[in-house]
Amino acid sequence: MVSAAAFDPAALAQFVFGHDHWSMPRDIMRAVMRPHARVAVKGCHASGKSFGAADLILVALLAGGDVITTAPTDDQVRGQLWREAHRALKDSRIPLREWGDINQTEIRLPTGERAFGRATNQGVRFQGEHARPGKFLQWVA
Repeated sequence: MVSAAAFDPAALAQFVFGHDHWSMPRDIMRAVMRPHARVAVKGCHASGKSFGAADLILVALLAGGDVITTAPTDDQVRGQLWREAHRALKDSRIPLREWGDINQTEIRLPTGERAFGRATNQGVRFQGEHARPGKFLQWVA
């Protein structure tokens, strides 16, 4: 585990997954991982948003955080973002069995960190989700 404030998330993604992000995704990853960050990114087609977000999910887990991902449709959650997360896991230097429990839209590390994805356009579906004491919660929408 590494401290969220003590590392470069893009460099960690490159080391762990072998993924070399171009400058904009690197800047986004760095901005998102700053303490108390609120980052909005205007999107376009085929810019690598899902690829970068998937790495960010896994890097946040390694930094000790929990992650919630959401999109309006199940296809966007399962078929785009989490498909990229599973590809990154296959590229990982960390053996798959050491990532803990993995299913289509959830990862739970043996140390308790968790990421999950839900399709919804209703914020009430996330009521009760909070950061664990001493940890951080990252939202990816």
